[in-house]
Formats: sequence, C-alpha cells, structure tokens
Amino acid sequence: MASDYDILLNKIYVSGRRIEWKDPFDAAYLVRKYQWPIEQVKRDFERKFPSQSFEIFMGALLSFEDYPELPD
Repeated sequence: MASDYDILLNKIYVSGRRIEWKDPFDAAYLVRKYQWPIEQVKRDFERKFPSQSFEIFMGALLSFEDYPELPD
C-alpha cells in the first residue's frame, strides 16, 4: 500500500494527465495534515518522476479554470 506521501506525489503527477476535482482537494488535505515542506515535496517529486517539472505539474494541479464545473 502506498504511503500518504507517495499518494501526494502521485496526485501532483496525475494532475498533468487528467482533470478531476478530487485531485487538488486530496493534495490540499494531505499537505495540510502532514505539513510537508514544499522544498522536500519538489525534490522527491523530481526524484520519483525524473525529467518531469514539478512547477509544470503543480501549475496543472492548481489551474482551477481548467476543471469542469462541479455538479449541483
């Protein structure tokens, strides 16, 4: 089973591949719960996903205008 930290790294990565509202909520919950330093997350993201840009994937995760509207 993946650790919560691995889940966070995977949420950041998958945000560049799909657009689902649950991803930024899940990522925000995990960061708030554990308060991992962003420098550590960046370093470990780029180690886990070589040749991928942390900044680009975080930009995709936080581009809320790209997400579809939530149903009522």
